[in-house]
Amino acid sequence: MIMDSIQKAETTDNEILSHLETCLDCRGCETVCPSGVEYHSAFRNTVKSHKLKQPKSVLSRFILHGIKNRIWLSGFTKTLYICKKLGVFKLFSKFNFDFAIQGKAIPDFPLKNISPGIHKTNSKSKGSVGLFVGCIMNEWFKKDHFSTISVLNKLGYDVFVPEMDICCGALHQHSGDSKSAEFLKTKSYKQFQDCDFVIVNSAGCSAELKSSFESGIKYLDIIEFISSQNLKIMTNFTGKIVWDSPCHLSHAQKLNHAPLEIFKKLGINPINWQGQELCCGGAGNYSLNNPIESEEILNFKMEQLSNLEFDYLITSNPGCFIQLQKGNQKYGQNFKIYNLVEFVNKLI
Repeated sequence: MIMDSIQKAETTDNEILSHLETCLDCRGCETVCPSGVEYHSAFRNTVKSHKLKQPKSVLSRFILHGIKNRIWLSGFTKTLYICKKLGVFKLFSKFNFDFAIQGKAIPDFPLKNISPGIHKTNSKSKGSVGLFVGCIMNEWFKKDHFSTISVLNKLGYDVFVPEMDICCGALHQHSGDSKSAEFLKTKSYKQFQDCDFVIVNSAGCSAELKSSFESGIKYLDIIEFISSQNLKIMTNFTGKIVWDSPCHLSHAQKLNHAPLEIFKKLGINPINWQGQELCCGGAGNYSLNNPIESEEILNFKMEQLSNLEFDYLITSNPGCFIQLQKGNQKYGQNFKIYNLVEFVNKLI
């Protein structure tokens, strides 16, 4: 009788855990919860207590292991770049292979690297800030780093880029590997000991770096920083845009109004649309671990977007960028996707 009860309890736990494994970790439930339950923390404690690991695809395990090492990541990026140049992803995407569609959605990689050291402003300096370059951002979205440095310089700040910055550990944390996540965050913190504050231009990274570890360093998402600054518009913008808020900006960091404040200062009114603060289904490496669920979420997002007439979609997270670009290509739509800091850099 006792053994039957234990087995039944274990079965129930396994059923519950199987549902937890499909959680996006978008934290949207926390935003709407009337009791203020921090599901995010409870979920991580459940992961630790049950030693649960989300089921990972081979590619997901490969990436999680590799992004801890800058040399490996650089080599992997060069391989992807060659595949894009040779049209490998384009060829296999015709046969509806998901990996090829995702690979095709990855932006073209600029070969120029971000130089470590201090990038000085041309105006009178208001101070020096650090720039967290990270892993995926530093290899696949270097243009956003160049845009960030440019914007900060225009606003009167010198920008310090460290020599060995690598990863915030967000993808590892989402996959239940808290040990690796804490190790990577600690390693990153040490690069910015002399900075008053550090700018992060990926919503997922900024949310992770602000959480669960008392470093004594002030991390600011680039959007919350820009929203506090005076912006001098140098280029008039013509076109219609939609803003798609990354979950880790709106739900994890509660920065819902910061991007809207930026658009207001730029004299732009984004199209208000249903679903703009719902997860796109990218969610770090979720699309690799749970491709069916990820696709269903993306389909809903794209259906909402298909009802709108616009030219540009603005977001601020690399995973969102790739996921929405995937949807853009799959549905045959023709809008341009920008990271908000890149968009701001074109106008000020």
